[in-house]
This record gives sequence, C-alpha cells and structure tokens, in this order.
Amino acid sequence: MIIFPVVILVFAFGRGLLSQAFGSRLMVALGEMSYAIYLVHMTVFIAWRIYMTQGTSPDYIGLAICLALTLLLSAALWRFIERPARFAIRRWLAPGSVSPQSMVAAAELASGAAGKHVGSAPGL
Repeated sequence: MIIFPVVILVFAFGRGLLSQAFGSRLMVALGEMSYAIYLVHMTVFIAWRIYMTQGTSPDYIGLAICLALTLLLSAALWRFIERPARFAIRRWLAPGSVSPQSMVAAAELASGAAGKHVGSAPGL
C-alpha cells in the first residue's frame, strides 16, 4: 500500500524519468485526443473483424492497420470537431461575452416559446 503515495509524490514533482516520458509532446497529444480515440476505436476494430477474413493465426498486420486508422480518424475528429467546439464554448463562456438578454432569447428559442416569457404558464 505504500507504493501509491510514493507514485503520487513522484508524479507530483515531475522529476522522474516516467514523469518526463508522460510529459512528452507525443503523450500530451495522445492525452488530448484520448476521448476521440475512445469514440473511434471500437468502430474500427469491429469493422475490421466483420469485413476481413478470420484466420487461425494472430493478425498482426490487421492490428497495426486498426491502430493506425484509429489514430488517424481520432486526430481528424479532435482537430476538426473537438478543438473548434472547445474554443467556441470557451469564447461563449468568457466573462462579458454573453448578455443576460441573449441568454433569455436562447432559452426562449430552445423552448419553442419565442415571444413569450420563459417560465410563464398559459392563463397566468
């Protein structure tokens, strides 16, 4: 049980060889793309299994192709969808970027009640 506090201390100070390896540009990029990798990997591997013939020996070439395709599709998803969406949300949530009137207008449009006060009930 003593190993976990030691591991936390080593990573907290970032001085170990493992900390430096995890802080490399490649590892940081994979960490940034991790959600996209999570979304894509099963689809790629299942598609490979369905459309490619099944042999009795391990398919190392197929594994390499699936990994490369997963990383390629994940990088595209991250670059063209996730990053722009993240930046747009940060701009939208920045202090002073959204007025209370625009929030009310967005709520009215979302509720389908444009022109009515949000939260009002018929007959009140």
